[in-house]
Amino acid sequence: MSRVTDISGHKVTRGLVKAHDASIVHRDIKPANLIVTKDGVVKILDFGIAKLTGQTAMTRTDITLGTMAYMSPEQIAGADVDQRTDLWALGIVLYEMLTGQRPFRGEPETALMSAILNDTPKPVRDLVPSTPARLESILTTALEKDRKARYGSAAVHARSAASASRPRSTPSR
Repeated sequence: MSRVTDISGHKVTRGLVKAHDASIVHRDIKPANLIVTKDGVVKILDFGIAKLTGQTAMTRTDITLGTMAYMSPEQIAGADVDQRTDLWALGIVLYEMLTGQRPFRGEPETALMSAILNDTPKPVRDLVPSTPARLESILTTALEKDRKARYGSAAVHARSAASASRPRSTPSR
């Protein structure tokens, strides 16, 4: 479990902080776009559909970009995206790493879209009871349908993830 939080909670989030500080929203965070080197360095790949925040979209307005299973509700709705879109996708990746399944499922793609927009994911601790409550809370926040309820930035997410991976101190007797 600590490897999961180390990779997703710390290393990917640090990369997102750098991208977001440069006003770049990746828009397609998913396992295939994350690589861990033999030295344990996590690299975020494929910024091909990334967007500079505040810039007018250079893509057609009648298509949605990204991988459906990792898309945020605002991406599916065709709304403007910001860094909280990447944090949603990171929440999906972390959920999948912890449980072995995605929080939203459906076939065909329209059923998956409906699940993302309307369903509540099964609590991680129902699937993996050993998951720390603090980590489940981070996932719950990352997967809020209303992006205003998610972490406001990758830096805030990183601080929460760092606190979740630290062992709780026990009072001395």
